[in-house]
Amino acid sequence: CGERIKVNEFCHYPLEPPIPRNRLLDRAPGSMSEGLVETIHPAIETFFELIRKERPKKLQISIILRNKAIPGLEIDFDEEEGGHQRWLTMDLPNLIEKLRTIHTAGGVDVIWKGEYFRPMFLEAREGIEARWEIVDVEYYDYMRINRQAGTNSYPWVRFTLRMKEVPNPLLAQEASSHWQWGHYSIRDDLALLRFPVA
Repeated sequence: CGERIKVNEFCHYPLEPPIPRNRLLDRAPGSMSEGLVETIHPAIETFFELIRKERPKKLQISIILRNKAIPGLEIDFDEEEGGHQRWLTMDLPNLIEKLRTIHTAGGVDVIWKGEYFRPMFLEAREGIEARWEIVDVEYYDYMRINRQAGTNSYPWVRFTLRMKEVPNPLLAQEASSHWQWGHYSIRDDLALLRFPVA
């Protein structure tokens, strides 16, 4: 299964040790890809186990995404410096949806909320809808005031998403080949996956 090691720390930022891949996420047969992988804290599974004990009739969980981040959406890595900070696989949404179906009887709803640059969101909408139900979209203009450059307006969108279905089989995302980003990462949820030399 390879070895997960800590990525290099950024400015001595204390990163957590890598967490093993969750037992519900399988590796693709024969996969030997190396690079950055996301790690998912086991407390998430504990959270859903606690919900099962409470047996809520109706509960909605809102997960707030970082700006310009949509799980499963490819980012233009070549154009956007530091794009790894917004690189999110489908591992966490897939696992959360799987845990929701295992531990709850349909009374729990999970939605994902975020903001994105509107032209990029609209361009990627078809790809987003392949994995997500777009529950709500709100268009707005972000105003930026600069004494020298004046006022600039940027078209943005606020969105709400819901997972469509859990893939079967449930496979972990292949490691990102942009492993060198580990030298600049300040994310605790990234590890570097390596395989021993034969």
